[in-house]
Amino acid sequence: MAEYEKKVREILRRNDCVFVRQGKGDHEIWHSPINNRNFPVDKKIKEALIK
Repeated sequence: MAEYEKKVREILRRNDCVFVRQGKGDHEIWHSPINNRNFPVDKKIKEALIK
């Protein structure tokens, strides 16, 4: 199964989100200018299986 973290990062950057720091484990902390809050993003994002 392919990992999609690069696509997610591109989408976040296009929406003016900013990488803040490395979080615990395999999470990164990003900042949203829309709600002015930080949020975690898992580094191992995988495609959802749709049946």
